[in-house]
Amino acid sequence: LPSQMKDYKGLRGDPSDNIPGVLGVGEKTAVLLVKEFGSLEQLYEALESGSAGDRVKPKLKEKLIQEKSKAFLSKELGTIDQDAPITWKLTDAAWESFNREEVAKLLSRFEFGSLLSRVPGVGQEGARQDDTTQEKIEQLYRDQVLSKEVYELEKNLIPILRAMEKTGIKIDKPYFQKLSQEMEDELGLLKTKIHEQAGKEFNINSTQQLSEVLFHDLELPVKGLKKTPKGVISTASPELEKLRGAHPIVEEIFKHREIQKLLTTYAKPLPRLADEKDRVHTHFDQLGAATGRLSSSNPNLQNIPNQGEWGKRIRRGFIAEQGFSLVSFDYSQMELRIAAHLSQDEQMSAFFREGADIHQMTASTVFGVAAKEVTPEMRFRAKALNFGVLYGMGAQGFAKSAGIPVDEARDFIEQYFVRFPKVFEFMEQTKEFARSHGYVETMFGRRRYLPEVNSSTPSLRAQAERMAVNHPIQGSLADMVKMAMVKIQESVTLPDARGAMLLQIHDELLFEIADGIVEETSRLVKELMEKIVELRVPLRVDVKKGKNWADVEKILALW
Repeated sequence: LPSQMKDYKGLRGDPSDNIPGVLGVGEKTAVLLVKEFGSLEQLYEALESGSAGDRVKPKLKEKLIQEKSKAFLSKELGTIDQDAPITWKLTDAAWESFNREEVAKLLSRFEFGSLLSRVPGVGQEGARQDDTTQEKIEQLYRDQVLSKEVYELEKNLIPILRAMEKTGIKIDKPYFQKLSQEMEDELGLLKTKIHEQAGKEFNINSTQQLSEVLFHDLELPVKGLKKTPKGVISTASPELEKLRGAHPIVEEIFKHREIQKLLTTYAKPLPRLADEKDRVHTHFDQLGAATGRLSSSNPNLQNIPNQGEWGKRIRRGFIAEQGFSLVSFDYSQMELRIAAHLSQDEQMSAFFREGADIHQMTASTVFGVAAKEVTPEMRFRAKALNFGVLYGMGAQGFAKSAGIPVDEARDFIEQYFVRFPKVFEFMEQTKEFARSHGYVETMFGRRRYLPEVNSSTPSLRAQAERMAVNHPIQGSLADMVKMAMVKIQESVTLPDARGAMLLQIHDELLFEIADGIVEETSRLVKELMEKIVELRVPLRVDVKKGKNWADVEKILALW
């Protein structure tokens, strides 16, 4: 486990970082010891008290005791200090401007293909990166990870992604500069409020100082909360979530973190990353995820929140060129549609064929009430479970996401599978297939190998089972979106410089299209996407347009 890596390094060491470890203790022994005793401290406590018994051989025991100081020194060296008083930010090192062609030549000379692709506006110097991607695709095909169909799909996608990277997306630089100032002002107000609630000034970004304020000064409950490697009660988001409602300061800390993240990740850096035409160029990795999903980096334009005031204000800074509109094509509830198709569950399929609100109908079915009697709270719970089931969510996870007791969550899940029995059968059959074959695959033959599915460690086995259920669904969706991108490129002829595909955000495609041809082009793209494959249930694509990314609205004329 990542949390035990420091204990492992204390025993084995790490020659690459000059961490000595215990002389003669290798990788296998270190792993066994950490697994057996839990931590370095517990190992030595057992050795010194004599409770280790015959779990440690005499020769090894002698060696460990002799090298105790070296073991703990090695652990200290292998532990990252997260409380170092660093005020410098990475964004401070961003270059305002540089000669892109000269940088491209230098990176090309030293064969930095990945870095080369991330320099905006350098033309076709990313050819080396294409070669690398092609080699990876060939290797995955040889390793039987990709079927022939998916192999051809990935090859056809390469030039499309490079064109999207080259085109980029326009931003409103003055808007982001103004927004950055507003966000800094808001952070200042939150900082003052948090300090008042704490009764003293402290560094909100210091996990150690924040922990002291929350659990020592304010005496918030610590039961069930994890600790950091240094023994400090953790203030990571998953732990703070457990404290929502315990004190007003917790909510203010969440607000502070959200704004600070958006400020440092997007509002401030984006204007610096834009080229001379105010366009930002992300980098797409088509092979970064085992499910086949695309990832975006430098900057990551797939992770900008669509909910919340500040997330929407960030999106508002992404704009269309004069005379153009941003047009979004978003697959509706695709993972559930794929689940209905793969499981052949008649009840779920019927909801989609009737064009019903799947979450409302699920709530109606599970709660046993008429559709018109479904309350917003019932629908919210049904929605949380509809998507949670696809990720192998258990009663605890569902209870947390829906804000209900665990017993109630368990009953709800049981009722769900009673009402949708084929979904349950599909999940169990998929797990069994994974245990028998060591892999699962998408509808189109993209495999994911899961050796841990037969692990004797329950947590590893459960994690692999969740991946086994999710891969055929999320992976099939990833394949279908990629297929749609290739089909659009082949079939939709846009007049010269009158439109382009800009971004892919998992099940959404974002275009920039000249105002005069928006509706005509949108009809073609929508039709292609909805007919990309034939499932047992209909596919639906929602189309929205606007002058910025936040304020896109449905094009009603298409329905």
